[in-house]
Amino acid sequence: MEKTANDRRVINQIEVVLPNLAVGDTTLEQLQERLASTFGVENQTAAVRAETLAELTRREGTHLTENNLRE
Repeated sequence: MEKTANDRRVINQIEVVLPNLAVGDTTLEQLQERLASTFGVENQTAAVRAETLAELTRREGTHLTENNLRE
């Protein structure tokens, strides 16, 4: 996960490169690598989501943050 300065703010960037080979055309090793890479992406996005939700909760309170999640 990269952090980039943008207008004096720091934003998180996650780059996702999707495979272009059909699942049926992959080897077992390629499938295992593909699966492992998805866990890394999920962990990165979960970290960004948790950090964002924590800040929203700090600024707006739990009730307003929960309303934002429902929308």
